[in-house]
Amino acid sequence: MLIFKRILLVLVISFVGYFIILHHGFTTDRMESIAWYYKVELFIGGMLWWPAYLYLEFRELIGYPTKILGFELWLFQFVGYFILFKVYDFKVKHNK
Repeated sequence: MLIFKRILLVLVISFVGYFIILHHGFTTDRMESIAWYYKVELFIGGMLWWPAYLYLEFRELIGYPTKILGFELWLFQFVGYFILFKVYDFKVKHNK
């Protein structure tokens, strides 16, 4: 049952972060200077999508372009959060 709760939690976090980033992109398309609250919006969305962000940074580091993004972002999103859950479980288990 715990795995289903975690999957649901990652889905909710991912969709909220995705739509925050999407809203930021739509509202700042035609703006020359970005207001502070749009920067905060992008920061919050990026914090929720930290596994995909790490993947994109690594991809740029090794020289691959990041202009075309597909479903691999969702894969890295899920894998990153489940690694985080495993680390949390390990820490809770060994702190007892």
